[in-house]
Amino acid sequence: MDRKIIPHQFRDLLDYDPDTGDVWWAVDYGRRIKAGTPCRNPNSGGYFRVNYKRSTYLLHRVIWFLHYGEQPPHLVDHENTDNQCNAIWNLRELDPSGNCLNRAAQTGVTFNPARGRGRWCASFRRKTLY
Repeated sequence: MDRKIIPHQFRDLLDYDPDTGDVWWAVDYGRRIKAGTPCRNPNSGGYFRVNYKRSTYLLHRVIWFLHYGEQPPHLVDHENTDNQCNAIWNLRELDPSGNCLNRAAQTGVTFNPARGRGRWCASFRRKTLY
């Protein structure tokens, strides 16, 4: 779903505020969507999406297309890891290994209820550190 070619018609159908990341329909589309209706339909992962001609597009990829006028790169990342903040300053091009760094700070740190309230432990190279 995330690597579809973004249709050029979105330039005429959607309006976008690059400072806030808000996107709304510029024209009436179908029976239910009126001009001015915001595009804030989250998927199960919390990413906003937009439906057009029986296809679903991730909104941050559509925003990349609207702002830069070119198809989005392989991976568009939310720099502050808030997947609902679609302001253009928060979107960046990354490769898959760079995207893994978003999770690096959380890896290996867990709460240990057996050690009592407020005790956390971290593991590094298969050794547990308290």
